Amino acid sequence: MIILRSLLVTIVLCITNMSFAANPEVAIVHAGTLLVTPGEEPVYERSIIIRNGVIGEVRRGFVEPELTTTTETIQVIDLRDSFVMAGMVDTHVHLTIDPSRTDLSATTNSDLAVLAAANARTTLMSGVTTVRDLQSANAEAIFAVRDAVATGMLAGPTIIAAGESVSATGGHGDRRMLRTDIAELLQTDSICDGADDCTRAVRAQYRKGADVIKVHATGGGADSNGKQYSVPEMTDAELRAVVETAHALGLKVAAHAHGTEGIRSALRAGVDSVEHASWVDKDIISLFLSTGAALVRTAYLQDYFLSRENIPEELQESRRDRNELMDPGMLEAITSGVMIVMGSDAGIMPHGLSAREVVKYVGLGMSPMQAIETATINAAVLLGMEEKIGQIKPGFHADIIALPSSPLEDISQLENVKFVMKAGVVYLDSSD
Repeated sequence: MIILRSLLVTIVLCITNMSFAANPEVAIVHAGTLLVTPGEEPVYERSIIIRNGVIGEVRRGFVEPELTTTTETIQVIDLRDSFVMAGMVDTHVHLTIDPSRTDLSATTNSDLAVLAAANARTTLMSGVTTVRDLQSANAEAIFAVRDAVATGMLAGPTIIAAGESVSATGGHGDRRMLRTDIAELLQTDSICDGADDCTRAVRAQYRKGADVIKVHATGGGADSNGKQYSVPEMTDAELRAVVETAHALGLKVAAHAHGTEGIRSALRAGVDSVEHASWVDKDIISLFLSTGAALVRTAYLQDYFLSRENIPEELQESRRDRNELMDPGMLEAITSGVMIVMGSDAGIMPHGLSAREVVKYVGLGMSPMQAIETATINAAVLLGMEEKIGQIKPGFHADIIALPSSPLEDISQLENVKFVMKAGVVYLDSSD
């Protein structure tokens, strides 16, 4: 396994552009408008002082280099005309998947690693500095890219990776639309049946290096078992086994669930987040509130599907009608205080468009500030990284983005990121 991972990293490094600046000892960012903590009012004319990739302090005014230690290498970054905030966090992506690729069944693990590296770079350049990859086409490929990004060898967001998803036989995570003999050949050790077997499946992903566990409680939205009234794909005992085993290993659990009963079962099992959660009712909202689980809606995905030219009109009409029925539930979840966390499902839709998910939340009833919170402090809490990301404060990672003007006045500004810094290294600067 170690040899394979090293080979994948080597291939990716040979193909990907590696010409990024070294991390300066000290960087000073002059921020015209600074959102220190989402949920609080922005401040003006501040200097963010960064040492070795970590925010050291935030000072009033625009600090000049000579006011810091003179023996250090200092980089000054002028964002006086910009709105500066913490990098966005997308908690539901699939870096080894791309909607433009239709030949993934014939793709090698090395190809998947290269694809993931390219998608990671695209994601970072859009202002997303941390992602949670929930199900990869191959666990080794995503773990190799995750590790390469962590060591600075690749440009990409910090990656929290699930590897392969835990699913019942014939469930949404099982190989579908393949001949039985081929499906069995390609089968992963994350498919399980019965509580004991699901315990084994979780441990198998943990052994491979998973940071989080993804489990399929229902089918996909386009599946016959992913509808509003579909029964869950896994039994209560199986779901509890997944959650209890993962939590014992220190891993959080994200549950894919569309139908009402699947969402309910996942929440009762104790999952940390429900992905999609298409059909929620008052009882489910109460369960979200009592358990503290996060709702990761992937709401923009439906708009993306409707924008595709090759979708028949009758299917578009069906999707529009379904959205009109689902949206009130999301609005009630928002107004009830359910913790909403941004997740775009990039990979099913194109990478680099994560900000459109945040924009969508405003259309669903959030204020711009609430929407920004979903992609910063809320996401940080879900990932257990609330002391590291999502704010511009001393001790936090220097993951910083800049926009031409305030997203609090026009949330679509999040789609116009002109500056990206991750861990103190500048990857994009079009602010001049």
